Amino acid sequence: MNTIAKPLTDAEMDRLDDFLLSRLPDERLPDGQSADDTGELAGRDQGVLCISELHGYFTAIATVPKLIQATEWLPHLWGDFSPVWESEKHGAAYFALLRRFKHEVTESLQTPGFLFDPCFNERLVDGKPEIITYDWCSGYLRGSQFLPADGPYLQDPEFSSPMMVVKANSLIDGVDVLALMAEKDPAGAARLRGSVPEAARDLYAFWAAARQAAEEKPIPVSPPKHVGRNEPCPCGSGKKFKQCCLH
Repeated sequence: MNTIAKPLTDAEMDRLDDFLLSRLPDERLPDGQSADDTGELAGRDQGVLCISELHGYFTAIATVPKLIQATEWLPHLWGDFSPVWESEKHGAAYFALLRRFKHEVTESLQTPGFLFDPCFNERLVDGKPEIITYDWCSGYLRGSQFLPADGPYLQDPEFSSPMMVVKANSLIDGVDVLALMAEKDPAGAARLRGSVPEAARDLYAFWAAARQAAEEKPIPVSPPKHVGRNEPCPCGSGKKFKQCCLH
């Protein structure tokens, strides 16, 4: 069986989930101060921090109408906090998990008749489980930054309407707007939360023709001149260039 086609186990998902957050510095401040406000994290791009956000990120990358190489999506995933690898083997192991998860997400979108199921987190509200959509949607918006910067698609309701659903389920300046909405209109908030899977499918379908054309077009591959065969791959996988993106 092709290793990349093997879905992640629950243990591997947990391992990857823990790793995404562990990249950040451990900032313990006195008097209840927030490290996000005063420490090294303040004002910096923390990247993707959980498996739900990663699922949204890879969903968007699978959706955009061009092929995104690891040298592009991996640094954007880390944000300002690239991991410090213990060894080449350590980096390669996590890169392999990321590639497998990315492949799994892409396959779930491409399979005809498959009921796409975003990987949402959950929380307890009044003792009852409630899905959290903002992690997944924040990851999706991060991945959607690979879309063309402008174009008529921005005014097309078949794109703008489902994208508005994703944005409405995201944090705005750190605020869960949907939770605030739920205080006044719980039914409306519930409808918006429940609309995310359909919005993701609609966005994937919207770009289908352009994506197929991009996949059929040959992409010339030329190694960066400043990277030697035995130097670390610039994609951040931890492997040597000759064993990674050179091929």
